[in-house]
Order: sequence, then C-alpha cells, then structure tokens
Amino acid sequence: MKYIINDTLIIEYPESFRMLDQNEIAETFIDNNTNRFAIRDENNHIIISVYYNKLGLMSLIVDNDLVRESNETVMAKKLDNFKCLGKSMLEVAGDKKASEIIYSYTIDDIPQIGRSIYFRKNKMLYSLNMYHQNDDDKADSLCMSIMDSLRSA
Repeated sequence: MKYIINDTLIIEYPESFRMLDQNEIAETFIDNNTNRFAIRDENNHIIISVYYNKLGLMSLIVDNDLVRESNETVMAKKLDNFKCLGKSMLEVAGDKKASEIIYSYTIDDIPQIGRSIYFRKNKMLYSLNMYHQNDDDKADSLCMSIMDSLRSA
C-alpha cells in the first residue's frame, strides 16, 4: 500500500498494516502531535508513525542530532525502563544527515524496541518512529523495508 504524507513524502507498506485513525493515534502516542501518520501490524506487533512540523526560524539552525537528543531526554522520562542501544547518522528520504536512536523500553513488562529517526524535507522536520517487540527479526526487517520506501512525492 502507498500513502502520501503531508503532500511531500511517500511511504509504502505491506497490506498486513492498517492505518490508525485520530482517536487511536491519541491513545497510542505520548505526545500531542496531530500532524501524524501511523500504521499498525497487529500480527507482528509493529507500530510505525511519521510526524512532522514546519521548521521555525530556530529549527533552521538546530541540527537533527540536537532534535534527537532533546527527544531522547523526553523518552527517558516517559518510557518505562528506557535504555539507549545506539545512535547513528544515516540517509532517509534524501536527507543524508538523518539522526537515529535505537532504544529499548517496556510496556506492561513486555520488552519493546524503538527506533526514532529525525530528518528534514521541504522545510519540514520529520520523525519516523518504529516500535516492535524485542528480538523480533521479522518485525525489524519489515520496519527497515518501510523506512527504505520513504521518498519524495
């Protein structure tokens, strides 16, 4: 399936995923960002979201690493048993300076893996967030293929 996010970003995903409505998004995520696209694969216990914000003047001088660091601080406070597993730079949707953090946490004592990637496109800051249960190679592979599908609309 294919979806265009914010008229600028194409994401493709398998039919096993379904799009979340605004009520489900509000119940699922710890922030209040309404500029969000989210999908869920119930069978593989995966949630993927992309949210975006227009870059203000201050954001134009702040790099993706600083955005990641700021969000890491928030996640460490709000997610149970948060632990950073790694950080890196990579290319996503044409942004060669995308900043990534991989982390673990728990929901109802069930270990989870999260991957958050911050990148820019057309004067917008995007955050790609992928969550699945710990040690699930199939889920990780699905997440990476969806990440690799991101491109300009």
